[in-house]
Amino acid sequence: MTVEAGFPAADRRGPTLTGWRRVAALGAGNALEWFDWGVYSAMLPFFATYVFGGAGADSLLAGLAVFAAGYIARPLGGLVFGMIADRRGRTIALALTIACVAGGCLGVAFLPGHEQVGHLAGVLLLALRVVQGFGQGGELPSLQVYIAENAPPRHLGRWSSLIYTSGNAGVIGGMTLGAAMATLLPPDDLRSWGWRVPFLLGGLLGLAAVGLRAYLREPAAAEPARPLPLRDHLRALVAHRRALLAISALVAGSTVAIYAWGNSASAFAITFGGMSRSEALWAAVAAYATGAVLIPLWGEVADRVGHRRVMLAGAIVVAVGSLPVSRALSGGPVNLYLCMAAMLIPIGAILSVEPVYIARLVPPGSRTTAIGVTYSIVAAVLGGTAPYLRAWFHVHLGDDAFAVYVTALAVLSVIALVLVRPPEEPSRRDAAS
Repeated sequence: MTVEAGFPAADRRGPTLTGWRRVAALGAGNALEWFDWGVYSAMLPFFATYVFGGAGADSLLAGLAVFAAGYIARPLGGLVFGMIADRRGRTIALALTIACVAGGCLGVAFLPGHEQVGHLAGVLLLALRVVQGFGQGGELPSLQVYIAENAPPRHLGRWSSLIYTSGNAGVIGGMTLGAAMATLLPPDDLRSWGWRVPFLLGGLLGLAAVGLRAYLREPAAAEPARPLPLRDHLRALVAHRRALLAISALVAGSTVAIYAWGNSASAFAITFGGMSRSEALWAAVAAYATGAVLIPLWGEVADRVGHRRVMLAGAIVVAVGSLPVSRALSGGPVNLYLCMAAMLIPIGAILSVEPVYIARLVPPGSRTTAIGVTYSIVAAVLGGTAPYLRAWFHVHLGDDAFAVYVTALAVLSVIALVLVRPPEEPSRRDAAS
């Protein structure tokens, strides 16, 4: 079943994605979002007790619940920034979304603790994560559409892979900083003040990214001839429901998988596996680096053999491998690295071209709004809750139950890839021309 959308000729007349400033502007903001994600995961075992006043698993679960609750604002951010992108331009939305993420990082860096303000500390953390979630709800969809509409047709996979390559670079940077601090600082210093440093650095880097994005120029093809009113955007969500259901199914599998095996694995090993903090974080850094270096390769392969084939192969491996790899997740840091890498590599194959694949399913007039709302709802409902559910399943049902949950959503992605496809594969069209 083919969804009639794709990129018409008018979509291909934007500025070419060349020059270090444009690449830096596109990658820096996305890297910051993921840097914040990596920092929160790496630092949570250290600041959870400081903020929530609990001990051990209770404070960790509270921190993971805040992480999940921050995603509630993502659908609203996807709608608001998606409309801004569709009505006023992709670049304006890209600058505003990163400002929200940077502001949230700076706020967390100066957050008071439970001993100073009691439960208000947790409320403030939640509020800051909501602000970040609001910005993140529009960041990734706006970036996906901007690259999809401006990349050379024969190199869509190459440029699409930039999104998750830069994202993984952000996670690696956040986790590396966290691992280095866990190695060099005494635990008491890390719990009292050291955890603030990565958030402060992330906020400052975010302000620099806002300046870099001011360099971006809006492609003429992306500027709608007539801004659509809200009711037309909402009608578009209904009109393209088949494509949006396919996007939801596809994103469900990849999002839960990356949050389960990327975001929560090290914190899970520290809290429930008894692994040392520094060893677990360094193992996670190495696993992320292994997966990240292969993402551009997956993009290049996809441009040659077809985007759908590469994504389908990755989704099948995730579906088949989730349960056995989950059962192997025990022991020391080497085993943690091997298990994380075994899952992050096929997940990278899916993510490398997922942005341009899903963008081709929706027409341009409401493309960013439709993808932003859909992607953000899935991320909020399934992605943001994945780390919490992993811990909850471990305590109440066992690790196999969570692995089956990840497998089921990966199978859903496989079904979506088999049944729904864009009107054409750019690599095959360009190879023939």
